[in-house]
Amino acid sequence: MFLPSIKNGLVMLLATSLFLTGCNSSALSSNEDSDGTSDERTSYSRLYGYLYWEYGLPISDGGRRPDSWITDEMVDNPDLIIQTGYYNLRFAADELALTGFDASEGSDYLSALHEDVSEFTAADLHIEIDANGVTYTAQYAEVEDSDSGDFQMGLIEQGQYVQRFDHTGLVFEDADGNELDLSADDHYFEITAWPDQVVFTLDLTNFEDVSRSQITITSPDGVIHEAEADTNKVNLAIAPASDETLPELDPELYVTEAYNVSDDSDFDDVSFDADQHAFFFDLPAWTVSYGSGVDNTYKELQFELTNPTDEEMNIPVVFNLNKFSNITGTVMTLVEEDGRPSGYAVQVSKNWHGTSGTRNHVGSWHTGSAMIPVEANSSRTLKLRVIYGYWDSVGTASHSHLSLIGYSDKAWQWDESAIGSWGESMTFSPVSCIGSAFMDDIRPSFTTPKNGTSTDHGWTENVGGGEYMVYFDENGDFRWPKKLKTAYQWIGPNMTQIYYSGYSDDDAIRFTYGSHLVRSNDYHRRFQQYNYEVLENIEPTRFVYYQMAADYYMSAVFDDYYRGDANGVMESHIGEEQGGNEYLASYAFNDSWLAIADLSGTSDTARSYRGLIWRNSQVNGEDAELYMHNYGRTWGSDTILFGFGSDSTTPTLTAGTEISGVIEYVMPAQSASEYWGSDTAFSERLATYTTPWNAVHDEYAYNDMTVTATNATVENSYPIIVEPLTEPVDVQLTIPASKGIGHIPIVLSSATAGQALYAQIYNDGEWISAVENDDVFESHAYYQGYFNADGTMDYVFNIIRPANMAFDELMLVRIYSQ
Repeated sequence: MFLPSIKNGLVMLLATSLFLTGCNSSALSSNEDSDGTSDERTSYSRLYGYLYWEYGLPISDGGRRPDSWITDEMVDNPDLIIQTGYYNLRFAADELALTGFDASEGSDYLSALHEDVSEFTAADLHIEIDANGVTYTAQYAEVEDSDSGDFQMGLIEQGQYVQRFDHTGLVFEDADGNELDLSADDHYFEITAWPDQVVFTLDLTNFEDVSRSQITITSPDGVIHEAEADTNKVNLAIAPASDETLPELDPELYVTEAYNVSDDSDFDDVSFDADQHAFFFDLPAWTVSYGSGVDNTYKELQFELTNPTDEEMNIPVVFNLNKFSNITGTVMTLVEEDGRPSGYAVQVSKNWHGTSGTRNHVGSWHTGSAMIPVEANSSRTLKLRVIYGYWDSVGTASHSHLSLIGYSDKAWQWDESAIGSWGESMTFSPVSCIGSAFMDDIRPSFTTPKNGTSTDHGWTENVGGGEYMVYFDENGDFRWPKKLKTAYQWIGPNMTQIYYSGYSDDDAIRFTYGSHLVRSNDYHRRFQQYNYEVLENIEPTRFVYYQMAADYYMSAVFDDYYRGDANGVMESHIGEEQGGNEYLASYAFNDSWLAIADLSGTSDTARSYRGLIWRNSQVNGEDAELYMHNYGRTWGSDTILFGFGSDSTTPTLTAGTEISGVIEYVMPAQSASEYWGSDTAFSERLATYTTPWNAVHDEYAYNDMTVTATNATVENSYPIIVEPLTEPVDVQLTIPASKGIGHIPIVLSSATAGQALYAQIYNDGEWISAVENDDVFESHAYYQGYFNADGTMDYVFNIIRPANMAFDELMLVRIYSQ
């Protein structure tokens, strides 16, 4: 087992890309802060969940890939695992059985990413209804419809707290074996899993002939959990760790105060949602319009949670947004009353596909979910901040699950990441159900929208398609992912930190991928990382670590590309051969960059260039050469895919080998006329560029720097990652002259939680606040903070050089607490 080489996540992976052989799964620190929140953090480490297919996505349709590539093991074993800090479940979707129902002493969110669940104890699941005076029992289920081939399971929500899906393929029979005529649209069996509780829902509200519905689960210890209703819908909520059936809760006892800070009014629209067994906040119809000077908008709701019981309680809450115009990148955070980050994450879930009412969960909806530990007989006050695209006048970074229910009947997980809240930046299909690629739609930010009806704040062209590992085994067979988990550790607004981890389906490789989008006003900028642990000796016929674009998803059209280093361009490739389904050329890529001069994306004019920048490459913890391999692909049209790997695309890999690396991905505007963002320094550079590679070169050269610090240990110089050495924090960073462009991400790692932090820049002989708007400095509305497993917090700032500071001047940054 290995952990991505990140200290508390991002830190060590970006710094060194080392592999760790152990994980800290101990309880959180019990050091008490001045506000007495230490025990809450101790409980928080177990508030996580994962949802994954044990053998891979069980869909027999290969999508754009040949159906013959689908393996029998995937289709014949549709076993879905829920792994949380309190319990593990395994749901056999074809047998309609709980083949695993076990309490668990979980570790923490990141550690559990690489902790496999291998032992299960079965529970008995019994589903029964009365229809037209006859009793029917759910005997089994069809995962794929036997007539249409449609996949009959829908992923509703996925994130740190809530894993929620439904099944519309149940088969009911009476005592004589007669099958009830029931369509997929008539019934839904839904499972909603929180870290310490799970809800089973049977919903036949579209089938009026049902007069009674019942769910019974008998746990491995023989405890019977049962819910029965004289209607066509029933919910059963269970705490698997304590083996208890959970009653519905009175919101007036648990949500004892709520206040709409944004318009200075009381808020009382709180109910108990039995489907999710959570308190449901139906928020006001908040929304914002861009393009009229609105660039620092967030809304706030203050609320008090009370635990009236004699034991500590994890209280589940759901915040429902009622306006969807800013749905692509809206971020939600929980902060203290004075605005300091609380450390608690908010899971954002959403959908915008299909027409509401045609199926459960179809249409537009947008929620934030959280689970808050509250001590016995006590209360906890927090603020919800809903951030609409801009955070202190800088485009937010976001990454969350987007449901595809209503879009496709052959779909599962789809994640969407954005700069701002006016379009996508990158989407991810980890199990390749749509688009047949891990990275799918990829779009620039702060460039002219594709529709031509506006000049800013709109959807841009798609130059998508990309992969992490491309692996064909010694027989030439494509290897699929399985046991694929997703850790949504930071979802924004300053920087995202998302991990995908699983196995190749031949059990030869364990992989972990990371994606880190940073807040900015110049262009789409993210760090992509890969980690591979070779578990068996293999001789692939094709193997690369990372690829842009994908074999079956390449929407960009280009003729020219360029390769260079800090000194400028080394090679210009103008109108070279494309296509052929073979590797055409290879180049050493350490200390290098690649600029692609896109002409169009999905038939829309390209307004940006794509850039890939080497940041790190290691094998077995030692620096290693990375190579770029050009693969000429013919599918639909001829193109070139850029793969990155060792010196060979057919390497011999031995068990125990560990491979890791970081590639930075950027999408700068092609010209000043196509750029509408507010980074004046970038706009001025754009006006001077004469080639398609200038901006990519500048990103590589000017952000390749050595940062020094006082009162802190520098763990990485870009993104800047420092660990403070003093308490209270008082860190001073020196960014070299002629270095640092854009909003520089600064991670303050493993800092004491609960601090009120402030960032300043030394300019023109004095320390000034490092914010765009003075009013956010004291309210802490410009940085983020999330808990680590040990009770510390990671804080992220984004600092830009002041407009009146010369580029050839040292930049001093101070981050301190009061």
